[in-house]
Amino acid sequence: PIEFINEDVLENSGLTILECSQVTVNISVSGPRTEATKVDASDFNVEADVEALQLGHNVVRLNVKGPNNVEIVNVSADKIDINVDQLVTVSKNISAIATGNVDSDMEPYIVDMSKDSINITGAKSLVNKVNRVNAVIDASKIGNTLKTLSAKLEPVDSAGKLVEGVILADDSINTSVVMHHKKTVTLEVPI
Repeated sequence: PIEFINEDVLENSGLTILECSQVTVNISVSGPRTEATKVDASDFNVEADVEALQLGHNVVRLNVKGPNNVEIVNVSADKIDINVDQLVTVSKNISAIATGNVDSDMEPYIVDMSKDSINITGAKSLVNKVNRVNAVIDASKIGNTLKTLSAKLEPVDSAGKLVEGVILADDSINTSVVMHHKKTVTLEVPI
């Protein structure tokens, strides 16, 4: 695996890694059989220094170090492409949703949530994709009496798909929920 060093310096500059062309490299070694068979991937250190990267596309040279008892013959990549974006923090609203089967005559009712919104941190282009944050509650755990349940938070886009690569200030929130009965009645409108 490639280790990205000085990411904290990059983030202090208001920037963050959006994507990179690869996160691992293959290393070929040469040496006596007894030494070469003992070598493990963890014996190698592959570093990409991201301290001086600028906004947009960057090419970073990799620094590869290994054990002294074998010779590094080949590395699958000596440099990688890294795209850098602005690091932003934005507050988004939280919407509670119940997942699972709910009888047609029942409806989960959210009485209270410990938070209405949450801060999302990450690359500007990814954070901008987040439409809302869902607080996901398992409907099978909701009963006829008021309960406080922990709800996992998931950042989603406008189509409801999970947005990867952003950091939420919290992983979950507490919700007070109860299952209510419902029925359909006719509506009379006197004119």
